[in-house]
Amino acid sequence: MLTNEELQALIAAPESDRLEKTESLNNTDKFSEAICAFANDMAGHRQPGYLLIGVKDYGTLAGSKISDQTLLTLAAMRTNGTILPQPALTVERYALSGGEIAVVTVQPSTLPPVRYKGNIHIRVGPRKAIANEQEERMLNERRGALALSFDVQPCQNLDKECSVDDLSILLFEAYRVAAVSSEVIAASQRSLQEQLTSLRFFSKRFDCPTNAAVILFGKDPRFFLLGNYVQYLLFPGTSITDIPINQSEIEGDLAYIIREIELRIRTVNTTVLRQKSGWQEELVPDYPEWAIRELLLNALMHRDFASNTPVRFYVFTDRIEIGNPGGLYGESNPENFPNVNAYRNPVIAEAMKILGFVNRYGYGVRRAKELLFQNGNPEPVFEFSSGYVKVTIGKRRETVPEKPIERTGSNINPDWLYQRTGDPFADTGAWALEVFQKEHPGEDILKLINRLAHIYVDYWDAKIHPFFLNSTITQPAFKGEKKIEETLKYFKGLLEETEENKEGYCRILGQKTKLFPAGRNNHILSGSGTFLNYHHAFEKGIMLSKEVLIRIFFVPLGSVFVGNRVAVINSNKTEIEKWFVKRIVQENLKVIGSGNPEGVLKSPYSNPANALFEFVKECIYSLDIPEDDSVEVSLYHFTNFGASPEISLYTFSARLFKFYRKILKSDFKADWQRFIRSYYRSKEATYKEQDDAFVIESKKEVTPVSEETVKGFYNSIYLKLLNDQDIRSSMTAWCHRQYLQQRPFQFYHIASLYQTFLKDMKKETLEKIERIADLVVGNDKRNRWLNQLRKVQSDWKFRNFLIDIIEDNNSKNGKEPVITLKEYVEYFQADGVYSREIRDLMLISIYEKLCDKGIVEELDTMEVPEETE
Repeated sequence: MLTNEELQALIAAPESDRLEKTESLNNTDKFSEAICAFANDMAGHRQPGYLLIGVKDYGTLAGSKISDQTLLTLAAMRTNGTILPQPALTVERYALSGGEIAVVTVQPSTLPPVRYKGNIHIRVGPRKAIANEQEERMLNERRGALALSFDVQPCQNLDKECSVDDLSILLFEAYRVAAVSSEVIAASQRSLQEQLTSLRFFSKRFDCPTNAAVILFGKDPRFFLLGNYVQYLLFPGTSITDIPINQSEIEGDLAYIIREIELRIRTVNTTVLRQKSGWQEELVPDYPEWAIRELLLNALMHRDFASNTPVRFYVFTDRIEIGNPGGLYGESNPENFPNVNAYRNPVIAEAMKILGFVNRYGYGVRRAKELLFQNGNPEPVFEFSSGYVKVTIGKRRETVPEKPIERTGSNINPDWLYQRTGDPFADTGAWALEVFQKEHPGEDILKLINRLAHIYVDYWDAKIHPFFLNSTITQPAFKGEKKIEETLKYFKGLLEETEENKEGYCRILGQKTKLFPAGRNNHILSGSGTFLNYHHAFEKGIMLSKEVLIRIFFVPLGSVFVGNRVAVINSNKTEIEKWFVKRIVQENLKVIGSGNPEGVLKSPYSNPANALFEFVKECIYSLDIPEDDSVEVSLYHFTNFGASPEISLYTFSARLFKFYRKILKSDFKADWQRFIRSYYRSKEATYKEQDDAFVIESKKEVTPVSEETVKGFYNSIYLKLLNDQDIRSSMTAWCHRQYLQQRPFQFYHIASLYQTFLKDMKKETLEKIERIADLVVGNDKRNRWLNQLRKVQSDWKFRNFLIDIIEDNNSKNGKEPVITLKEYVEYFQADGVYSREIRDLMLISIYEKLCDKGIVEELDTMEVPEETE
C-alpha cells in the first residue's frame, strides 16, 4: 500500500511510462489498455506502473466518489480474460480531502507480450501506443529470458527432432484469428515462424516449436510428450481392482482431447426420474455435466506436462475420480485452494481461455462445487500431494425436493407460481421470482413483492412503463413511498381475494380458480380502456389467476432492453429460459448493489436479431445441450408504453440452432465470423474488407468505429437466417472477394453444413460437387471452366459445363467417370436442387482451393452480383 507521501507525489507528477491519470470512472477500455501497457513494461524498468482514477491530468483531484462496484470492476480485469497473459495487479481506494481516488498497481509481466483484445499496448514515455513488430520482438526476447514455465520451453528430445512440420498449421491459423486482432493480422507481413514466435509457440534460439505449440497444434503430441493423454477407465463396481468394462487412452491436440472427454462424460452420466411437485416430474443426472467438465479442464490446465503420467478419469458406480500429475503450484496451497490460483502452464491457460474452453480464470472449481450442490451431489473431495492432485466426486444423493415458497395463507398455490405455461411473460416472471426468492430465503411472497417494489421505485425511479402503463408503480399521481403502499395494498387484496374477481379458468395456467382483471396496469400487452382485447365469448380484457399476476410483476427483473424496446426470451427448453433469466436477474441485482442502477438492464446489442444470435451463442458455449435435441429460441421485442402495445417476434428455429451449433463448435468458426462481420450495415459507416474494420469517412478524416457501435448495426445475414431466407449467394460473393484479395479461407465446410441442416441437401450431392471442383482446379483448362461456371444461369448451361468436364475426364480417365447419368439425376436433378445452387457451391469450393494453392486466374468480370433473396 502506498504511503501518503508516495501517493501525493504520484498525483503531482506528470504522466510517464509508469504513470497514467484519468478522471473517468467507467472507461474500462482505457483502464485495460493502461494495465496492459504497464504489464508490458516496454522501457524495462522492472518496477510497477500506476493507474490513478479520479485524478485530472494536471494533478488535482476530480472530486469523485469511488464505489465498491468500481473497485470490483478494476479487480476483475485481472481474471476476466480480456488481458492475456493474466496481469498481476492490486486495487486500492484512498479518501483524500478533495475526493476519493482508486489506485491500480500493475507489476511487470514475466511473460510479455501482454495483449488486450488481441493488441499489444505499450507506453513510450507519457504516450500510449500499439507495439510495432520491432517492439513486439523485443518483448518476445525479454520473455525468453524471464519465462521458465515448461509450456514455453522449446520442445526438444534427444531422439526426436521437432519442427514446424509437426504442427497442424490449420489449427494454428484458427487460433491466431481468435487470439490476435484482425487489424494486426491484416497489417502483418511476418513469416509463419515469426507468427508462432509472437504467440509463444516457437523458440528462435533453438529453432523449434515450444511445448505449448505441440500440445495445442501438434499432429502427434504424444510422440514428443509421452504423458500427454487422458486415461479413461469405466469400472463395473466401486473398487479399482475390478476389471474395467471400458477403457481408452484419449490423445491428440488439446482441443480434440477436450471434445473426446465431453463425449465420455455424456456416455457415463445417467439420469433418473424424480418427482418435483404435485404431478410434475423431472429428469435429474447422476452428475451435473458441466461440473465434471470444469474439473477435467482444471486438471488439463494445471497438469505437469513434463511428467509421463497421464491425467486420469476413472468412473465407478458410486463416484468419479479425476487425477493429474503435478501438485499445487506457486502460492497455491491446500489451505487457500481454490481461492488462490497460480499457473504452472500460463500459455496453455491463456489458450484455453482464447479457445472458449474456459470462460473466466480462477472460477472453474468454485462453479463446479456450486453445480454439484444444486444437483444434490456431495461436496467434492480434493487430495493433494507433492506431485499429484486428485478430486473425488460422489454420485448424487436422493433428496426430497422442497417447495421454494411456503403458502401465504390458504388462497395461493405455490406450485402455480413456478409451473411452466408456455407464455413468455408469465414464465419469465416465474423464473425471475424463483431466483429472487433464493436470494431471500424464508420470506413469504408479500415480503418479496415489497422488496421488488422498493427496487422499482427507489433504484429504478419507477421507470417500468414499457411493462405496466399506469400501474401502482408507474402511476404519476402516486409519489415515492405511496407507490409502494398502493402496490402492497393491491397484492394483499389479490392474496386475500378481496379484489374484484369471479370463478373460471385462468387463460394462462389452464386451472379453475378465482380470476382477477388484467390490463395494461398489471399485465403485459393486454387491453385497456382505449385498447381492448376481446377474448372468448366476446369478453373484454383478460381474467387471470392471482399466481399469474404475481409472476407478471417480476418480469422486469428478468428482462433486458435491446435498443429502445424490452426483450424476453422464450424457448421450448425450460433450462434455456431459466438460464437466461437467472443471468439477467443476477446482473440486475449486482448493478443495484453497486449503487449505480439505471433501470432495466441494457444489452450492448441494440439490434434484436444480433442480440438473439449472441444469446444463442452464449447458450451453446455455456449449457450442455445434447446434439439431438430440437432447440427453438424466440426473442419477444416489445413495449407496453405509448398509445398501444407493440411487439416483434424473432425466432431461432431448431434447424438453425443445430446449424449454428455445428459452426461454433467447428474449426471453421473464424471464417464464419469474418463472413458475418462483412454483412453488418450502417448508413454512416463503411466496411473496409481488406482491413476487416468499419470506419466513418468524411472529407477531412477517416474515423474507426468501435466494436460496441458495430454490435448495433443491421446484419442482413442474421435477418435472412431468422426469416428462413437463402444466404447462398451472399456466401458465394464473400468467397469471391476473398479469392480476389488472396486471403485464404475455409468455407466449403460451412456452406455444406448450411445446405445439410437448412436446405436438406444430400451428403452425396455435396461430395460430387467437391469432386468436380477438384477436377477443375487440377486441370489446365481451369480458367475457361471457371469463367464458364460463373456465367451459368440455367439448367442447360450447367449441363454444357458438366459435359465439357466429363468429356475431358473420360479422355484421360475413361474408367472413372466424374459423374454418371444416374448420379446426375439423383443428386443434381432431385426435387429441391437447382443448378444455380450447385453452381454457387462449386464456385465456393473452387475459390477456396485456388486460394489455398495461391493460384490466381484471370476472370471475365471481377464482381459476382448477389441475388435479391
